[in-house]
Amino acid sequence: MVVGNFPVSGLIAAGEQTAFAAVISRTKRLRDSRLVWGILAAIVVLSTAVASTRSPDLASVSDGFGHTWASLVVRPLFLLMLLAWLWRLVLVWVLFLRIARLDLQLVPSHPDRAGGLGFLQIQPAAFSLVVFTLSSVVCASVAQQMMEGHLHLVQFKGPLVALVAILSVLFICPLTAFGPRLRRTRLRGRFEYGTLAGRHVRGLHQRWIEGKTVEDDAILDAPEIGPAADVATRMRTLPLGLQPWLVVVIPAVLPLLPVATLEIPLKEILTKVLGMLT
Repeated sequence: MVVGNFPVSGLIAAGEQTAFAAVISRTKRLRDSRLVWGILAAIVVLSTAVASTRSPDLASVSDGFGHTWASLVVRPLFLLMLLAWLWRLVLVWVLFLRIARLDLQLVPSHPDRAGGLGFLQIQPAAFSLVVFTLSSVVCASVAQQMMEGHLHLVQFKGPLVALVAILSVLFICPLTAFGPRLRRTRLRGRFEYGTLAGRHVRGLHQRWIEGKTVEDDAILDAPEIGPAADVATRMRTLPLGLQPWLVVVIPAVLPLLPVATLEIPLKEILTKVLGMLT
C-alpha cells in the first residue's frame, strides 16, 4: 500500500517510472534470494548446534522431552522468524534508500510538512506485532527471573527502558532513508518560498504604504502564498510525526504491564496512568 502510493501521489515523475519499477524488481529479487535465506537457515542451525553443546545432559534433566522440544524446535523456529523479520526490516530500509535516490517530485509547501511523503508514517505499523512479540519474550524472561529469584522490577529498570528505546529506534530507522532528500528540499523551499513571500509583502508595502502602483499586482490577489510559505519554512527533515512512534512504542511498552503487576496491583497502575492523562 505504501509503495504503491508513490506513483499515484505524483512523487514519481513520468520519466522515472521505469527506474521506479526497476527498484521494486531489484528489491523483490533480494527478498526472494535463496542465498540470503540459506545464510539465515545456516545461522539458525549453527546457533542450535552451539547451544546444544552447552546445554546440560538430557539424562539429567527432569523433563527431557520438554527440554529437547524447546532446544531443537521452539528456539530454532523463533530465531528463524526473528531473523526473517529483521531481514524484512533491512529490505524496507534498502528499498527506501533506492527510492530516495530517484528524482522525487517533493513539494516544500505540502500540508503534510514532509514534501508529500507524510503517508510513509503508516509504514512502521507493519512491524507492530513484531515489536510486541520481541518485547513479550524479553518481559517473560524478566518475569520468570523475578518469580524464581525473588527479584524486584526496579532491578530490571535499565534493561527494560533500553529495550523500549532500541525497538523504537530500530523499527523507525527505515524512514530516515529520506532524510537527505528532505533536507535538500527544505533548503530549496526556504529560498523559493522566501523569494515568493518577499515579492508578496513588498507589493503590499508599495501599494498600501508607499501608495505606488504595483506592476506585479497578480501576486497580491493570491492569499494562499502566506500559508504556503509558512508550511515550507516549517517542513520536517524526516517523515516523522507522532503516529510512527505510537505504533512502535505502545507495542513495546504493553508487555511491561503484566510484569509490573507482579509487584504493583493492576488497579493502582491504571489509576496512576489515568491520573497522568487527566
